[in-house]
Amino acid sequence: MKLAKYKIVMIVAASFGTLAILMLLAPGVSIRALDKWEGVMGFKMAFGIEKDAKFNFGFFLPFLLALIGIVLTVVSFFINNKIVKIIAGSVFALAALFFFLYLPLYPTLAASQMTKEAIKGMMKAKYIKLGGGAVAAAIFSLLASGATFFGTFVLKD
Repeated sequence: MKLAKYKIVMIVAASFGTLAILMLLAPGVSIRALDKWEGVMGFKMAFGIEKDAKFNFGFFLPFLLALIGIVLTVVSFFINNKIVKIIAGSVFALAALFFFLYLPLYPTLAASQMTKEAIKGMMKAKYIKLGGGAVAAAIFSLLASGATFFGTFVLKD
């Protein structure tokens, strides 16, 4: 059985989407405490594992979008539908955008522990920065989006 070229590209796109979801285990935001940087895992930020934190949909949304993109990519693997592929690529691109919004969304998570003004002051003083996990997840989502669009528009059945 020979796989069509677009199917191979869809497998690659789903793999990049899976890597983006695995970035839940990497730091989403890094905070400088004294002289060293400490990361807050994306999983803890999304599901409120930190002290007094609650489930935060703003941090969970990019991972949910990446999961939806994976499902749509797998569906397009079996059903060669251009609309499904375009939606999958768009969802991956939207997930990447929301991964890059982790830093502006961080004050909503930490509001239970500090005031928003204190967090914004820390951001201006460069004590809070975007974590490597959020950056990597955004890059993987963009690669998944690019692979999906490449398989849709460039490769022929």
